[in-house]
Amino acid sequence: MYIIRNMKKDLKDIIKIFLLEGQLEKRKLSVEEIVNKFKDRVLIFFDTETTGLYSRKKHSLITEIAALAIDTSTGQELGRYSMKSKLTPEVEQTREKQRALKASGELRTKMSIDDILKMTGYEDGDIPYEEEGKVLEGFVEFIKEFKDKNPVMVAHNASFDMRQINDALKQRHRMPFLPKYPVLDTLALVRNYLQPLLLGLEEKRGENEEIDRLLKTLRPAKSFVSKLSVLGLAFEVGTEHWHSAVADAKQLSGILAKIITFFETHGGSMLSLGLSRMPIKPKQDKGKKKPPVSQP
Repeated sequence: MYIIRNMKKDLKDIIKIFLLEGQLEKRKLSVEEIVNKFKDRVLIFFDTETTGLYSRKKHSLITEIAALAIDTSTGQELGRYSMKSKLTPEVEQTREKQRALKASGELRTKMSIDDILKMTGYEDGDIPYEEEGKVLEGFVEFIKEFKDKNPVMVAHNASFDMRQINDALKQRHRMPFLPKYPVLDTLALVRNYLQPLLLGLEEKRGENEEIDRLLKTLRPAKSFVSKLSVLGLAFEVGTEHWHSAVADAKQLSGILAKIITFFETHGGSMLSLGLSRMPIKPKQDKGKKKPPVSQP
């Protein structure tokens, strides 16, 4: 089934991407069907780092893209991609304006571009830097390598990353959109399947160490938490250097593997109980958040 992503009015009639997340949001799949969806597939875990939430500002830039391809039939890593973009004159100009505003106490945004670059480790490591267009071209070529292997692209809050990438491709570089591969949004998977399942398993508190840990970490109060870093802690998947694209993509692959194993172990009839007690749109956090950058 193809659904049209409502990204922008001038794009919505062009972009048609088959999204597994569309089925997840409507809970059309059973836990067993979800588990089977991943068998004998190549999963491409990917993540982006950017200069802010908005993809169409003059200073908008994807500062880093990372991807990790895994063959689910063998667990073997088939390849990885990681590159950073050189800062554009528009980004540098905005940085200078924000520094001046910060010095005078007039900076309105909570995080400047300088803050974001520091948080995401832009200057750390030995990842190569290229013009953003070349970084995007390389990413597209990387995922095309697996076109004959039934690939599924996987990201946490995938709509954000897909919008950033497709807007950069089309608007800034006049390049085609990403290939139309299935996309799994793990944020939708967590909210619409894992959280209801955990609600259904609450009566097992004190009987199972993993269930206790997940409930304590992911539901510290009335609302669930679905941030990638917190999921990493809950499933005991390393969070070192999180908020860099490479670390986030690698961490996500481990988290999804743990979620699928949890579904296989605890899915069963308990899911229906969880769904019966879970509001369709529970009040909770917004998952992976990207720091906003306002115009200086």
